Amino acid sequence: MYIEDNQSNVELLENVLSLRFPGIQLVSHPFGKDTLKLALEHKPDLIFLDLNLPDGHGSTFLAELLKNDETRSIPVYVVSADAMPETISGLMKIGAKGYITKPIDISVLLNLINEHLA
Repeated sequence: MYIEDNQSNVELLENVLSLRFPGIQLVSHPFGKDTLKLALEHKPDLIFLDLNLPDGHGSTFLAELLKNDETRSIPVYVVSADAMPETISGLMKIGAKGYITKPIDISVLLNLINEHLA
């Protein structure tokens, strides 16, 4: 699942998945407020969560996922152009599984997905 308001970033992930992992289905949505509902409905294996969404900060939606018994074990990777060390460490302390900086490095993304699938 990818919560991202920038359609170009969603399309990038869709293209990577369709070429390298054709069996994986990507659920995407541009608003954070629906993150928990979508996670409960689709039970994704991974969640990529943009940090700056039009309806709130990604840390708020990350916290909601971590509070819920059914979603707290889903690995959440924050995706953001904000590469400040204090931002990254703060989100990792909250409970993010990892942090991917934009522009997205495809090799990093592929390695992450491969690690998770292994």
